[in-house]
Formats: sequence, structure tokens, C-alpha cells
Amino acid sequence: MSDVLGVKCRVTTAGGWLDLMSGPYRLSGDAFGEQAQAWRRQDVANPFVEGTWTVGALRENVVEQLNVWVRGETTADTHKAVRELLEALSQLNYGLEVQFDDVKYFYQCYVADVSVKASRELRFARMAQVSASVPRHPNFESVVVA
Repeated sequence: MSDVLGVKCRVTTAGGWLDLMSGPYRLSGDAFGEQAQAWRRQDVANPFVEGTWTVGALRENVVEQLNVWVRGETTADTHKAVRELLEALSQLNYGLEVQFDDVKYFYQCYVADVSVKASRELRFARMAQVSASVPRHPNFESVVVA
């Protein structure tokens, strides 16, 4: 767990905020390393002209990659912490706040695709790694510079 990203990150839940940089959670160093943006295009073609023409385009949701190390004092603690994180990322609609140095981002997010890695070595260390592809709305983003 030496490869930890030094940022602040938290997710809104029904009970308040779930802080992903305290307690049993730490962001992996490769979290937020990639971002995917796709477009929903309206293309037109003509039988007499080569190619197609894009006449309209709207952004699709942006996908953020979130990788979280989860560690508990006991196996039951680890299991409980993983369950809490999965519940937070399974909400239909939630907020994700990330702060890199003096810039804070707040994203409107939707249910994430998640995988949990808990190999024998990780289980022995009472750890798991949760990887999530978190879709966020391309327009509902707020940025605060301190």
C-alpha cells in the first residue's frame, strides 16, 4: 500500500461523507490517472459526396477511474469497509469531491462499474483493492481554487 495518491477524496452517502483517504481507505496512486470522454454525434451522409459530416455533437458522461485500497484490523473490518464503499458507489446519483493541492473538484456521479481484488496475499494482509469506473456528468462539475 506504498503507492498512495496524496489527495483528499470523499463520496456523498445517505449518512454523510465517506472519506476515501482516512480510516480503512486510501486512494491508489493510479486513481484519477485516466479520463475518458466520448461524444454522441449526429452524422449525415450523402450518396454523391465522400465521407460523412458531423452536424451535431453532445458530450457523453466522463468516466473517472477510482482505485481504492481497503484495509481493516480484522477480516470482518475489511469486509465491512468494502461493503460500505460498494454501497456508496452503487448509488444512482451521488457526489464525488476530489482536492488536488489547492484545487477542489465536485462531480455529479452515477452508479459505477466496480471490481474487487482480494487475492490470497491481500486477504492475509486483511486488504482488498476496489477498482471503479465512475461515470460523471460532463456539465455538472464545480471547481474551487483556494
